[in-house]
Parts: sequence; structure tokens; C-alpha cells
Amino acid sequence: MRMCLSVSSVFFLFVIFIGCTDNQTPESYLQKVLDNLERVESATYVVFNEGWRPGEKNPMHSEYSYIEEYNNPVDTVIGAAYVRLNKEKTQLEFTYDGDIRVLTYHDKKGLVVDDFSNNPYPIRLVSPPFFNYTKSIIRYILTTRDSIDVQVDDLGKEYHLKLTIDGEKQVEFFGSPHYVENSYFEPLSIYEIWISKSTNLPYKVRRELCHDISETTVSDVILNRLDINNFDIYTYFPEDYEIRKYGESYARPHTPLAMESKPAPGWTLNDMNEQPVSLEDLKSNVLLINFTGIGCGPC
Repeated sequence: MRMCLSVSSVFFLFVIFIGCTDNQTPESYLQKVLDNLERVESATYVVFNEGWRPGEKNPMHSEYSYIEEYNNPVDTVIGAAYVRLNKEKTQLEFTYDGDIRVLTYHDKKGLVVDDFSNNPYPIRLVSPPFFNYTKSIIRYILTTRDSIDVQVDDLGKEYHLKLTIDGEKQVEFFGSPHYVENSYFEPLSIYEIWISKSTNLPYKVRRELCHDISETTVSDVILNRLDINNFDIYTYFPEDYEIRKYGESYARPHTPLAMESKPAPGWTLNDMNEQPVSLEDLKSNVLLINFTGIGCGPC
């Protein structure tokens, strides 16, 4: 087995490529994969998503979905449009067409339409679909001037790519890289992509940040059979669902909670310094207790 080493001082790119051929450098192979991704005008696939909090072994969520993804150059945010249905393709879960995103609340038989007019963030927080997402990551590797480490390993039928970004901010990909401040944790940005040798296209991606870990795998992929000109977001709306604008609340009566107006049960938990804190030790007329998850700063 042969090892090829390539160092680019211009882009601070350090790559280890195991099993490469004499006429194939790491950069040239990743450019080949990027070229293939650029040719993906549409895709349908089944996607399996999992997510973890750092330090936890059991996923917080695991779910299958069905995706219809479109390349959408008109959209200047992520450059894509897509719809996510349940695996059986019978129920809308989420959709984005470049102008609006639609959130579903099946328990209330409601749809929330967000035109981003009330967006408090500098970008639209729309999670990109799989091929658009991996395309952004590989393009970043080939063009960035950030300090990065890239390792590509030959696993037989596939290549495994691991990108580690060294910086003072976390890097997330919403069409293009965005640099995110995090005051509570050391910055961590690791992305892994598994690339099939038979197609020279990614089929799995893993994202590891200081507060969140996620993994996405696609299967049953069909490419370039759909036309974005036929994509109409409204055809996916269930007819019997209430539609409201993002930011508007449902009017609902107050339902008392089971423990409301009753003495709180006793408990003892460890604080951030691993010291025990007991409810009975906290004496006050009004007591506000803020419970936060391992992946969150204070709310």
C-alpha cells in the first residue's frame, strides 16, 4: 500500500492520502468528486439521521426520511430547494423553496410558513440537503485559506475524508461556511465524509461540533430525474391543516400542569463544579432554577 503526501502552504492544507495512484493526487480526486456533485441537478433518496450530545453514547434522535432535493442557483442562501417527507412519502415534514420554509406540527394539524421577514439572524438557518451540504464542505476544503487538516483514507470500496478546522470560531455550512462564536466551549469543527468509489459521490456525512454531533446516511439514490420548474411547495400542504405565519401563536386555553401549585419534590443534583446541590438547601420566597443541557449555554 502506497502513501502520498501533499502539503499546500498557500491554503494551509495538509492531506494524507492512502492508496492513491501515481496520477491521482488528493486535491485532484476531491476536485473530481466536487465536479460530480456540481452535476447533481436533482436527487431523491432515503436519509437516515442520528444526533448526539457530546459525551453521550445513545442518540437523542434517530429517524428515516424521504428527500427530494433540487439544485437552485436562484437561492442565494444555500443554493438548493427540497422537501422532506416521512419514509412512506405520505406526510410532509419540512420544505424550503428558496423563498419560504414550512414547518409541520402534526399534533396540532398545523403548518407554519416562514418568509424570513422576522428572522433575527444574519443568515437563514435552513439545514441544507445532503448533496448540497457535502458539496459545500468539499468546495471549502479546496478553496479555503483557513488552517485545516484533511485526511483521506482508502477503506476498500470507499474513501473516508476527515476535515478538522483549526480556528477561534466554529465553522458551519449553510451553502457557504459561516463562522460562529461560542462563548461556552472551546471551538470544535470536525466533518467526516464517506465517498463511494463506484460513484465518486458521498453517501454519508458526520458533523461534530462542541455542542452537537450529527450523522446522515443516504440510500436508494436516484439522480437528475426531477425538474425544479415542476417543484411547487404548496402541492405538499395537507388540505386539512391550519396555516399560520411564523411568529404567530396558537390561541389555546391554559392547562394546569400536574405539579402546579404543589410543593416541589425533593432532589439533589451536581452543579457545574460537581458539587451536590439540594432543593431543601435553597431558601427563597421566589426561586428560579435554570436547567441546561450539556450542549447548551444558559437559556
